[in-house]
Amino acid sequence: MKFIKCESCHHFNPIKSEYQIFCDACGKKIPNNFKAWQQKYPNKNLEDYKNTVGVTKQTTKPKSKKISLKKILQITFIVICSLIGAYFGKQQGSKLYSFFHELAYPASELLKQDWKRQYFSNKEVSLESPYLLEKETAEIQLPDEVKKLVLKMNNYSYTENPNYSIVLTAVHYNQAIENMSLKAGSDGSISEVLNKVNGTDLYYSDSDTFINQYPALIKKGNFKSDGNDIYFKSITCSKNNTKVVHLVALWVGKNEDYELITDRLINSFDVR
Repeated sequence: MKFIKCESCHHFNPIKSEYQIFCDACGKKIPNNFKAWQQKYPNKNLEDYKNTVGVTKQTTKPKSKKISLKKILQITFIVICSLIGAYFGKQQGSKLYSFFHELAYPASELLKQDWKRQYFSNKEVSLESPYLLEKETAEIQLPDEVKKLVLKMNNYSYTENPNYSIVLTAVHYNQAIENMSLKAGSDGSISEVLNKVNGTDLYYSDSDTFINQYPALIKKGNFKSDGNDIYFKSITCSKNNTKVVHLVALWVGKNEDYELITDRLINSFDVR
């Protein structure tokens, strides 16, 4: 069996018909579908297409590897870089930094508690969280064309639970960024994350909202990495086109408690 890989969600679609144009998983158009390919090679048939464009896929279910969120957490810093890079240059990854594995209180117990509000970025950004977000000291290496536009960039994270992590990033520009599209940058960054962690089967949804009067975008979804299901939910807010704040939580495996904690985090998120 030969497959065509979807560029949007990385799903492997079995090549069954010459009329197969859309991805079975996400429903988006497959750019290199048979009809599009045949326009370039009018004398070729479906079997030629399978042999030329089609790829093989491992038929046995991949064995799940023990995974922490370390690698994915590192990639989340690319998200905010991608928001910048979508307009000014190629995305760059962050340096490695330490990751700890002490387990926190059971998530179900945390949902019953009152959470303290934490303040960041000169108290312009705040949220209520059962976990303490600490400032990261590892410097992100940005491209020169991006670096000259960034006045200040601060990252905060909670990484003590190997199954649940939070990252908050605040970027201040030294000038207003015209025509900023939170969705375009966010979509590009998700694709970059998938490529970095060998992810597949991405599903997500977007919803527009406001934090005070500032436009924001909520993204929620999941994907597979090393045989594990990774879930995420994020909110990105633009303040006067001179500041972007991004909050994202990730967890391993379907977990209702972690999802409820994340909803509560995002509902408490505030930008002034």
